[in-house]
Amino acid sequence: MPRLREIWVLYRRELRIALREKNIVITSILIPIFMYPTLLWLTFTGISFVQGQIEQLVPRVAVTGDRGRLERLEPAISRSEDLELVDRPLSPSSGIDALRRGQIDVLIEVVSNENARWTDAGLRLHYDTSRDRSASGRRRVESLVDRLRGERLDEEASRLGVPTSAWQVFTTDECNVASGREMGARVLSALLPFILAIIVALATMGPAVDSTAGERERSTWETTMTLGTSRMNIVTAKYLYVATMATLGGLLNVSAMMLSVRALLRPVAGEELETLQFRVAPLAFVLLVVGTTLLALFLAAGMMLLAAFARNFREGQSMVVPLYLLIVIPLLAIQDPQLMLTPQLALVPVVNVLLMLRDAINGQIDVPLIGLTLVVQLFVVAGCLWLASTIVRLEDFIVGSYGGNLFRFVRGRWASSRGTHDSEAGRD
Repeated sequence: MPRLREIWVLYRRELRIALREKNIVITSILIPIFMYPTLLWLTFTGISFVQGQIEQLVPRVAVTGDRGRLERLEPAISRSEDLELVDRPLSPSSGIDALRRGQIDVLIEVVSNENARWTDAGLRLHYDTSRDRSASGRRRVESLVDRLRGERLDEEASRLGVPTSAWQVFTTDECNVASGREMGARVLSALLPFILAIIVALATMGPAVDSTAGERERSTWETTMTLGTSRMNIVTAKYLYVATMATLGGLLNVSAMMLSVRALLRPVAGEELETLQFRVAPLAFVLLVVGTTLLALFLAAGMMLLAAFARNFREGQSMVVPLYLLIVIPLLAIQDPQLMLTPQLALVPVVNVLLMLRDAINGQIDVPLIGLTLVVQLFVVAGCLWLASTIVRLEDFIVGSYGGNLFRFVRGRWASSRGTHDSEAGRD
């Protein structure tokens, strides 16, 4: 049979075997579709619920110091539905002690000079940021004080005959020039690359470990390698199968996120969500598919290379976990809005793809940088495949005489080559 036909037959065999494995179907298909959208919805719903509970709390406020200097403050707190006035005399020291013991949430200390005008009276707010009720109370007290200050200024200006325009100097009118589509793209650019990288890595891990270390554990590895075709055909078919499952997981996740993003964000965005439009431009969608495929090709090569040295499935999982954790570093990097895709960052694998996807969703498409990113990522994938093709030709790799560890294998090969070199030098 032609080589491509052999690879195709082996590739279909791997896919059929994978679709019979419950764990692989769950990690590569079901989790991308249901788990992460559901987890995000539960997370946002939980955040919204907690915020609602905090807003329902009524902070307890006490006033100390020269309480007579601001005669309107305590009556305003008493009338407020969002604050509860603790009407008992407290000194500054005893008030701080009560705040630390949790008996009150905010302590307002009135600080003023006896000879100063009412405008010189100052307030010192004491609060405890480790308690949500106290932090919420601080914000509410500040809002109340600002309102009282504005009312007093209006009264003084009216008494002196000064029009509002004379002392107000200027007014502020907000106007958001971003369209609903641009704001929606901003949200998608923050969510999709982050979740996509995790999903692709997760979808890669199961098939990569099962097709290598799993076969060793089932004692079918040696049998598979003795099929009537070359080892490279077998490894190529396995690699294409793992990359397919990883790509499928990533694209399914993107589709699920696009369809459910409005429902996911509704608990935290509320009515503002109606102004957002979650659409991806056709070119950005093409780059999403290409970027997902490149990530899958890279992670499939790296995880298979590491897992192939493991002796059982559990050992294979532990060996690929470091590569999975390395994905977290680029994810943290792309959260910086000031970090843009540059020629230097385009040379960094994974980071370049994630930045390319983020910028593409935002409508920022730089063709030269995208081209450089694709070339670099393909070069890295080709390097991993070259290393894998070199290793798979070695007999000690097939029989597993390396102690189940890639680094032991590399040290053993290096020591063997040095020993051969030294012996040849001795004969000379």
